This record gives sequence, structure tokens and C-alpha cells, in this order.
Amino acid sequence: MLDLTRMEQAFQTYGKQFDLEDINIKRKYYHSLRVMENCKKIAEALFQTEEEKKLLILIGYLHDIGRFKQFSVQHSSFDNKKMDHAEYGVKVLFDENVIEDFIDTHQYDEIIKKAIFYHNKMELPSSLTKQEEIYCKAIKDADKLDLFYLASHDPHLNNFYELPYVEGAKLNPLVKQEFDQRHLVTNSHRQTALDKLAAILAFVYDLNFEVSKTQVTEDTINNIIDTFLTFFQVKDKEECEYLRTSILKYKKQEN
Repeated sequence: MLDLTRMEQAFQTYGKQFDLEDINIKRKYYHSLRVMENCKKIAEALFQTEEEKKLLILIGYLHDIGRFKQFSVQHSSFDNKKMDHAEYGVKVLFDENVIEDFIDTHQYDEIIKKAIFYHNKMELPSSLTKQEEIYCKAIKDADKLDLFYLASHDPHLNNFYELPYVEGAKLNPLVKQEFDQRHLVTNSHRQTALDKLAAILAFVYDLNFEVSKTQVTEDTINNIIDTFLTFFQVKDKEECEYLRTSILKYKKQEN
């Protein structure tokens, strides 16, 4: 029932409806493909059956499908009350029946809906079934792993960070508080590119599975911070080094 070739072709067909020369749309197209690859690795560690593995791969393709129209409509990746890309992705798939291009059964609809809807939320509801919870956690991990990759490999880092870099700026106190408490950073608390750097690094605190945690190494952290320092030509490095020290200390404790 789950056909990997069909998934790939359906994703390519859907993505090509949009302007892949647009930096933001192109980024999300290839981000989705890398998240799908991350899902393959995570699925091998979590699941026994091929059907279970393929379902997570499908969710990897679909998790950001709402981004394409979001960028086309509002030319921004900022989620707001008018358009949350995860919620919009569920509407695109199930209200517009786009899901039927990818899969010929509706038996997995609830898992797919919830995995996509909650992939960008800070917390998961207690009402999820065990099966729903594992897929929700898996796609959140797969997504975060690629954001770590983008933070050191994206060719348009100024666009990736979105917020302005301000030389000498300190972390927003609310961001620093969440970071120090080893929590995810609330999007609305971010004011500068430095705050977004902290938010990305804080993803380390929210990885769910060992297969995901082992992919984020000391080199991963150093590459993200060193890339930030170089790209923005940071002169006052104190805040960045504070973030580095804190995350590396956490990683050592984790091991």
C-alpha cells in the first residue's frame, strides 16, 4: 500500500508547481528531501516492519508541504495566527485531497495529520496514542537534524537566519532564560540572529531518540557556531562562546 516510488514522484510533481528558483521554496524542497532521508535512518532504528518504516518516510516528504503555499502567499516563513505552516499542511493534504497523490489508503490519516500538525509545536498533547506519539517524535527529530545541517551549510545564511545580526547584541533575556533551563526557545522571544542561533542550538535539548542524538556531535555544534561567527564577521564573540560552552557541556553530560 505504501509505494516509495509513488511518494517520490508525487512530491516532485507537487514541488514543481512552485518557483524553485525562489530561495525559500528551493530551501524547503531540498529540506524536505533531506528530512525524508533522516526519517529513513530513524525508521531503521525504531521500526520492525517495512510498512512502518515507509510511513515515516512518507511523513518526511509531507511534513513541510504547507510551506510551499505559505511562501507563495505571504513571502515569509514566519508562522502566525493567520497561517501556521503545519496546520496549513494538513489542510492542503486532506481538504484538497493532495494526500491521494501519495498514498491509496486512508488508514494512516490520523497518524499523518497529527505528525504534521505537531511537528513544529513545542509540546505534544497527552492525548496521542503510543503509535501517534512515536511518529510525532520521530518527525520532530528528523526535522531538527536538518536544521542543524542548514545552519552550517545553507548558501544563503542571511536569509536562513531571517532576523538581523546586530554586532555586540546580547541574547534576549527571555531567550537566555529558556536556553539556560534547557528548554526550546519560544519563537516570539527571538529578536536577532543571535537569538535564532540559540534557538537552533537548543534543539539539542529536545531530541527524542538515541539514533538522533548520536548524529549531533561536538563537530556539529562547533561547525554551526563557527559558521555563524565567520558569516556575520562577529567581533564580540562572548555570547556565541557562552552558547558553545553550554551546549558542549550538556552533550558531555548526555554521554
